[in-house]
Amino acid sequence: MSLIRTPRHTVIVTPLGESLDEYGAPTYQEGEPVTVRCNVHPVSATDVEAYGLKPLDTYAVTTAPGAWPDTATSRIEWEGDTYIQRGRPLKARLGFSTQHDRIFMERGSHG
Repeated sequence: MSLIRTPRHTVIVTPLGESLDEYGAPTYQEGEPVTVRCNVHPVSATDVEAYGLKPLDTYAVTTAPGAWPDTATSRIEWEGDTYIQRGRPLKARLGFSTQHDRIFMERGSHG
C-alpha cells in the first residue's frame, strides 16, 4: 500500500482534551497543533437541508502507524474547512506493509 508511505494530503490536527470549568460544565482544552500527512477519502454525505440543517459530511483519514495524535477528539483543518474527529484512531496491524491508522472526521450541523 504505497499511498500509506507516500500520502497525498496534509491536515492540521489540534487535539482537544476535556476538562471542567468553574461551574462543572465540560470544556475542551486545545493541545499543540500537529501537521499530519495522510489520505482523505469521502465516506458519506447526508443532506439534511430540508430540515434547516447543514449537510453532514464524513471522511475517512488514513495515516501511517502512529502519525495521528492518540486522542478521541480533535479539530482537523483540511483544505480550508474545519472537521471534528469521531472516536479514537482505528489501528490495522495485520501485515508490515499494510499497517495503518484510520480516523473518521465530520463537519456539518454541529459546526
